[in-house]
Amino acid sequence: PVRSGFVIEKFGVRPHPVIKDVKIANNGVDIQTEAGAIVYAVYEGTVVSVIQSSLFGYAVLIRHGDYYTIYSGLEEVFVKAGQNIASGAPLGRLADNGGTSRLHFELWKETTPLNPEEWLSTK
Repeated sequence: PVRSGFVIEKFGVRPHPVIKDVKIANNGVDIQTEAGAIVYAVYEGTVVSVIQSSLFGYAVLIRHGDYYTIYSGLEEVFVKAGQNIASGAPLGRLADNGGTSRLHFELWKETTPLNPEEWLSTK
C-alpha cells in the first residue's frame, strides 16, 4: 500500500509492553514510511466509505468482492465513496508525524480480520 516502509506493529494479539496481564489486539499492521507518503490500493475494488476521525485522520474502506481493505492515517484523500478503483490506484497522502508517516492497514474476509502481511509486496 506504500512504495517503501516496514511493519512496526504486527497483526494479532500480544502482551501489553508495560501493563502486566493486559493484551493488545491489532486487526491489521502498522507500516512506517517516509513523511507524507502516497497510499495505494493493493487490489482493484470499490470505495465503500471515507471516514474522518480526530484520532486517526482519514480512513478509506475498499471492497474487493468478499474481502475488504482499510487504510488509515491519511491526511488527504483522493477518492470518494462509490468510486471504482484499479489495483495500485492512489488513495491519499499520509500525515507527516515529525519526519515519518504511519499507515494502519487492515484486511478482512467479510467479518473476519486476516493477517494483511500476506498481501504486502516485498519488491
